[in-house]
Amino acid sequence: MGSNIINRDSLKSLHLFSDLNNEEIECVQELSYVSVFTKKTLIFEQFESIRNIYFLLKGQVKIYRMDHRGNEQIVNIAVTNDMFPHIGYFRPQIYPAYAETMKESKVLCIPIEKFRCIVKNYSSVSEKLLLLLEDKIIDLQARLEEKLLYPLCDQILLLLLRICDAYGIMCNDEWYVIQIFLSNRDLANIIGSTRETINRYLNDFKKDGIINYSAEGHLLINKKKINELILLS
Repeated sequence: MGSNIINRDSLKSLHLFSDLNNEEIECVQELSYVSVFTKKTLIFEQFESIRNIYFLLKGQVKIYRMDHRGNEQIVNIAVTNDMFPHIGYFRPQIYPAYAETMKESKVLCIPIEKFRCIVKNYSSVSEKLLLLLEDKIIDLQARLEEKLLYPLCDQILLLLLRICDAYGIMCNDEWYVIQIFLSNRDLANIIGSTRETINRYLNDFKKDGIINYSAEGHLLINKKKINELILLS
């Protein structure tokens, strides 16, 4: 793991800091540093006191929780420009999950106390942070509603839609290619099911032309068909 100073353009590319002027950007530069983590490295562990706020500059990071039986539930997959965790800004907290790199990743690190100063001193940062937290609350409400009100088949279809929106690039009017690699076990851990159950549904979805896989192994999702099925259910 190495560290260095982030350049001004990379820092301005992060949504939270995009409205800062050059003098303000230089201040954030002085308060932060960049670290590179190899694949399958823990950036932080669940229940540790929060020390840093992280911005993913390059790579892919799995955010997941573990219960007392050792069962894993994936909370989020962070990709380029994502910030994590989403708590700890206003009072002392512990990390709510593990953060583990899925490939070599370059991460901007800002010590929590310094990040609080940035939020306090720059109104554009605080406004964008509040909007980000509001989006996360809305997303969590939607996920809870899906879990409580929808059968498992529909939950998986809705998960595929979320994956399309978060990580997909449109190939044509119907198909999206997912830019990150997610195993069937990963999908099971996101939705709180078993790999065997996910395998069975995905095999059925492939036969029905709802999903497919590229030659490189990327998941392909037919968003139009999923939306039609959801409307019929």
